[in-house]
Amino acid sequence: KYPLRLYRHHVHIQITPEPVFLECHSITGEGSHILKVRTQDTSSLEVLLREIQAWPGVIRTHTMIVMSTFKEATRLKM
Repeated sequence: KYPLRLYRHHVHIQITPEPVFLECHSITGEGSHILKVRTQDTSSLEVLLREIQAWPGVIRTHTMIVMSTFKEATRLKM
């Protein structure tokens, strides 16, 4: 089994320089992270998924595609 500490470090190193990764969240429940990505098309998404699936420690991926967006906020009122 791949050590969680190393896995988190590897994820951070992989996503930081790549502009396709918009967000990365450590989560509870099924899986360990949610990555929000934006690709040009489904072909480039396929390529990205193959790359992610080759990362050390990745056992599986689960993909959801947004069909339309009704609201997307980047700031919270405080």
